[in-house]
Amino acid sequence: MSDLEPSSLEQRTSIHTFAELGAQERHLGTTQANYRALAAIWLLSTFAGTAWAVTQPSLALGLHPLLLVTGIGAAGATGQVLLWNLDLMVTNRMLDAVLIEGLRLEQRHAHLPPIRTNMMALYGGRGILERVAAFYFSGVVLSVLIAGLAVAAWTAELRPDLVPWVLVAVLSAGGLTVASMKAATGHTRQLLGSIARSTRAVQARREKEGAEAAV
Repeated sequence: MSDLEPSSLEQRTSIHTFAELGAQERHLGTTQANYRALAAIWLLSTFAGTAWAVTQPSLALGLHPLLLVTGIGAAGATGQVLLWNLDLMVTNRMLDAVLIEGLRLEQRHAHLPPIRTNMMALYGGRGILERVAAFYFSGVVLSVLIAGLAVAAWTAELRPDLVPWVLVAVLSAGGLTVASMKAATGHTRQLLGSIARSTRAVQARREKEGAEAAV
């Protein structure tokens, strides 16, 4: 190693680091894919459980089918929030840390393929966070609506005058849940925006250098 030129040693080190970061990204990406598959299965199970419950004229222990649907919807929303937390608030932040180092490495070393830089450019510098967040928000909202409509229908059979208040409570609970989820992902969106500005600046500098070299 001592016989290597500094530039050659630096290139080899950067290539090795580049490969290690890629391995970490693949591992974390697989973990996130598993979480999202579970979230999709959880949502489909919520729909299936709801469809089964509403077709039952009666249930054991005298439980009203609409109350069971309410519980299924609440469980569906809770499961979606828990998976969102593990995915975007835990694993995705670890992935962002790897992404940031990968982008910095690509910006410092022109011999590395700008894979992450191109990915950020393709998604307008924001990555796919907003789309993934929308996936979880949709699951939570649909589950809350199932629970809310069921409990409102059950209330209408007993106290019709309380239905508007029940709907307001359900909508408030769903709105607060989604708002808190969006607020929690705000920091990551700001971070990605800062990275995107830095990436565009590096791209512009390299394009300028390339144009000057061509002349």
